Amino acid sequence: MKPMDKQDKIRRENRRKLPGFLLLIVMGGVLGITIGVFSNWLNEAVAPDTLARQITLALGFASPAFSLLCIPFLAIAFWHLHRSRQLFSLWDGDDERLPDQIEHRLNWAMLWINVSQFLVFLGLGLDLSLMPLGAISYASAFTILILSMAALFFCITLQRQAVDLSRRMNPEKQGSVYDVKFRKKWYDSCDEAERRRIGEAAYTAYIVVSYTSVLLWVITALLNIFIPVGPLPMVVAILPWGIGQLTYLIHSIRAGK
Repeated sequence: MKPMDKQDKIRRENRRKLPGFLLLIVMGGVLGITIGVFSNWLNEAVAPDTLARQITLALGFASPAFSLLCIPFLAIAFWHLHRSRQLFSLWDGDDERLPDQIEHRLNWAMLWINVSQFLVFLGLGLDLSLMPLGAISYASAFTILILSMAALFFCITLQRQAVDLSRRMNPEKQGSVYDVKFRKKWYDSCDEAERRRIGEAAYTAYIVVSYTSVLLWVITALLNIFIPVGPLPMVVAILPWGIGQLTYLIHSIRAGK
């Protein structure tokens, strides 16, 4: 294809996609005007300080529950890990189907372990942020802290068991979960197919985190209209997007060399 033909194709594609892009901008403007009108009505109906205090107290009341939400997910992860051990005990080293089933179980176990860790950090973050506001007592905060540490210890233990079982099944795998360089050693010991799968999953995660970060920035910016939460949440929301973009581009430049 000639350069001019290629340029015409690019222009045609841009013209075809432009109406949809403009429609999104118009919809965003309409949404912003609607939210602005609603915020004026809400400010007149409910004082922002009162609303913020009510939300803070509600979060303080619900904070202990976040420390317990991880329990069912840890139980599911433990069950998948237990089934993986049972399947591994039946493997004679020749059956090619059992390793795939074991890996499938281990992947699900790691998924639910990570969900549990997310809930633990979420509850711990609420605990630490609400304590200075007087929405939660120091005794409750200390109890939640102890439960969170116990849950994190259990998560790390399950992760270690899952990794150790995978290494027993794949002797070429390297790395201990207690090693700060575990991810690098594990990646270096993966074959080409595994690295490709990791790369595809990492790129998907990068896209999702980028969109989520921008969405959270928009939400916190709009939230400031109703409740003056300040600039810090907006900065924290957009940081993953900026760090992800820079890391991706810098790594691409280095990999290109």
